[in-house]
Amino acid sequence: MTYEEVRAVGRYVVLKGRQVEDKTEVKTKSGIVLTGDAAASANESGQRINTNGGKIRIEPPVVHSIGPKVNVKELGIELGDQVVINDYDSHSFMDDGGNIYIVCKDESIQTVIKVAKEEGES
Repeated sequence: MTYEEVRAVGRYVVLKGRQVEDKTEVKTKSGIVLTGDAAASANESGQRINTNGGKIRIEPPVVHSIGPKVNVKELGIELGDQVVINDYDSHSFMDDGGNIYIVCKDESIQTVIKVAKEEGES
């Protein structure tokens, strides 16, 4: 399904991310090969979220929409900010394009990540 608009209401925030492939094998610095859940834990990119089919790893989600009752100044968030959330207090769904939308209360946002711009970026 393709969504025309995904908009937060009340004290909710909508985040948007994309699924990251978990590595099936990871080799440690000492040469030990990890597989399965151990490899997934060693794969540091992204955040794991709960879905109906279990847990998946996503890239750090960005703020897509902020509800009108969210105290933006108190949280210090803006559209496009990367955030880390309490994944047990959120709901997620996916569109046909592979985008994952996560709906959570404003109080579920634990960390705001401001990404530094590379030299030469405007």
